[in-house]
Amino acid sequence: MKSIVKQIKTVLSSSSTLNYIKKFEFVAPRLLPDITSSQVPYIGIAPVSTSESWVAQRKQAVNRVELYIVNYIQILENSIIGDTVKPGLLDIVNDVSSVIRGERLL
Repeated sequence: MKSIVKQIKTVLSSSSTLNYIKKFEFVAPRLLPDITSSQVPYIGIAPVSTSESWVAQRKQAVNRVELYIVNYIQILENSIIGDTVKPGLLDIVNDVSSVIRGERLL
């Protein structure tokens, strides 16, 4: 699990697609630290659970990780769908999804 969350943080923080994210941090599940408005957009990475099973005589591990995306809401519509100046929450989710899906995490 430790190597997976480290890989996720490395992949997200080194991506040029997400260069507008100000802070990437490991957090506890369901518990965010105090985040100031100067730190947003912010992504918290929380390891949730891991399980192992044998499938076709091979060990298979399933790791569950939650990502918390924090954005500052000033005007509700702009903070969700974005505008020409700042990306909205939907833009951030799409960017994070494309970066993670483009990588093979082991």
